Amino acid sequence: MSFMLDRSMCRWFSAILLCLFISSLQAEDVLLISSYHKTDACGQPQYEAALDALEQGGLSGLTTKAYYLDARIKSREEMLTTVEQIKQEMRASRPKLVFTFDDTAFAMLYEEVLAHPETKMVFSGLNRDLDYYDGRKRFMENRTPVANITGIFEYLFMHE
Repeated sequence: MSFMLDRSMCRWFSAILLCLFISSLQAEDVLLISSYHKTDACGQPQYEAALDALEQGGLSGLTTKAYYLDARIKSREEMLTTVEQIKQEMRASRPKLVFTFDDTAFAMLYEEVLAHPETKMVFSGLNRDLDYYDGRKRFMENRTPVANITGIFEYLFMHE
């Protein structure tokens, strides 16, 4: 089951990247932001799938930068400090692509990405319904992304 899930995520990331972003990516344009620590059982497979998708898309030469919010370990204040550092880097370097893994990373950064339409975001592992986030800052129309954000839900724990 775990192998199938990882392989499925990798295919989804590949399809998303190939369809939306590949033509505009250049070296040093990718940020990967995980809600948890580097070896977390939830975040690590998503992180690895994103790297695999970049490689399968012919983009293995890209330089990437990873951030780990360590939401299960760090205090909220410590996480906010890291998030502010990420936002400053995004404003300064204008990455073409930002991956977020799980709800915490997405929730703390999607509004910043929306403020920079040239930056694309791919989320993975969201449990909270997107309508919640869309209600705070619009990026969907009829449950379809119309802005610079797209991704994959983790329906395991979602309730309609």
